[in-house]
Formats: sequence, structure tokens, C-alpha cells
Amino acid sequence: MIPAWFNQPSTGISRAAIAAEVRTNIKQLLVDAVHDKVGHAEAVAAGRFTFRDVFNTHMGSYFGKDRSNCDHLADTVFQFIERQWSMKYPGLTPREFLDAVHVPSPLSEQEQQREIEDAWELEIMSDETSMRKHYEGSARTRKGKDLGAKRFD
Repeated sequence: MIPAWFNQPSTGISRAAIAAEVRTNIKQLLVDAVHDKVGHAEAVAAGRFTFRDVFNTHMGSYFGKDRSNCDHLADTVFQFIERQWSMKYPGLTPREFLDAVHVPSPLSEQEQQREIEDAWELEIMSDETSMRKHYEGSARTRKGKDLGAKRFD
């Protein structure tokens, strides 16, 4: 059944197709939000207004010029997500959870290169005489930039 408030788009797509797409998007949003604890906490902690604003940005085009219906749907979805949080994690507020959890920020390009450089390992298969001649020390395993100074005696 197509909701009465659904506006006919000007693109020639049927109202039923758009309604089905909206339902699919809402179902996916609910599944994603409830199964990702950090995302779930961020959505609830941001509050109803912020959630409605983001929801309207992504879903508002389905509602044509009348965005009040989109706001109502956003409020309904937010209420569901908020209630699911309180049912799944009683006694824990989303802000408390977010304060306690450490979400690492993405590494910069320079940090990624440094991490890759430090991660590799070289195992040297040589006798002690050759090790003393060509490498500083006699360690059999070198990691990252620790190759030692090569000797030219």
C-alpha cells in the first residue's frame, strides 16, 4: 500500500517503485544502525535534530517539495533507534559509551608509510664471519629500518 502523503516524482518513476525503495532504504538503515554499536551510539547521542537533518539530506529527495513527511519519518526512525539502544544496553547512555570507547582515527599517508616500513622483517641466512663483515652486529633478524650500517672493509 502506498502512503497517501507520498508525492508523485517528476521523473516518471511510479509511486510504488519509490515507496518500495524508501522501505528498502529504511530497513537497511535500521539493520545497520542497530548492529553497529559505535554507529548506533553516535546516532542516538547526536540527538533527534541532527539525526533528522542527516536523514533529510539523504532521504529528502524522495518526498518532493513537502519535507514535513520526511521529518516525521526521521523522527519515527530515531525513536526506534533510541528505544533499541535503551533495550539492548540498559543503564548505559550512548554518550557514556562513546566516552569510554576509543575509536582510532584513520592514519595519515606518512603514518601509513612509517607503519609499513616498520612492519617488515628480514631474516639473514649467513655464517657469523659474513655477518660481522657485512652487517653491524650479528643479529639474524632485522626489522623495519634496522638494517645496520653496511661495512666496506
